[in-house]
Amino acid sequence: MTIVESRTSETDEKWTTGIVGNSADAHGTLTLGYGHFEVVITHSKVSDSYIPSEIQGEHGCLQIDAISRLKGLRFHRCGVEKSQDIAAEQASNEMLYEATVFADLIEAGAVDHPGLEQSRLVSELLTEARRQIGIVYPADNFAA
Repeated sequence: MTIVESRTSETDEKWTTGIVGNSADAHGTLTLGYGHFEVVITHSKVSDSYIPSEIQGEHGCLQIDAISRLKGLRFHRCGVEKSQDIAAEQASNEMLYEATVFADLIEAGAVDHPGLEQSRLVSELLTEARRQIGIVYPADNFAA
């Protein structure tokens, strides 16, 4: 496995990834700088993690046991020993919410909606991360 690192100085973004033999990313870390705060994202396709996700702020932190399903959502206020469980009951079908919104958009004929711009921004960020560390898919048009 090869480890690749790239840093973009103008935006203070850093990508680190492990590349397996077929040039696919196996795991990695993205550090995204936003001036007054950073976001650190770790990912892996080759291992499981049981560490909860955290979103830290000045007054406390949110702890999320399974971020893709929003299970086990707790708020830990600074200086308070006991956390507050703020999880809501979730549908047993984890895709229900996305499918419902998608169906509503189709029914309304909503081609341009706020979620579309967010999807474009995420896609651009991930594509730039892959470009910087040298992961190229057949459909990519990266200049050499």
